[in-house]
Amino acid sequence: MLVVFSTGLLILLTVTITISDIRFHRVPNASLFFLALTLLLNLNLAPPRPVALSLALVWVVGIVAKVGMGDIKLLTILITLQGEIALDPKLWILFTTIAGFSIVVHVVLKGSIRGEIALAPAIIIPFTLLYLSF
Repeated sequence: MLVVFSTGLLILLTVTITISDIRFHRVPNASLFFLALTLLLNLNLAPPRPVALSLALVWVVGIVAKVGMGDIKLLTILITLQGEIALDPKLWILFTTIAGFSIVVHVVLKGSIRGEIALAPAIIIPFTLLYLSF
């Protein structure tokens, strides 16, 4: 019963975060809070050293590249609580594919690469797919 509830909640949060980032270019803190609580029900931790290195990389690159703080916090939650999944190369292949598609759509709609591009869907959708298959 708890597994079905947490799966449903994860899917709902994935949809909520995706829509919010596409429409408003924001990842609500409340969604991140409930995501963290949901992921605490079934931890897939990675060893501390890769987690620490990945978090440092996410924060440094994210700040330098001016990635939104919601995206950085989302990655922080996923790497910390679900590092085994979040650091899987399959996730990053899917992330790159979806992010590339998002950039193409943005350029077609806006006529330029300038402006905010929703990154949370490229993070949370591949994660959710891998989490549910894990």
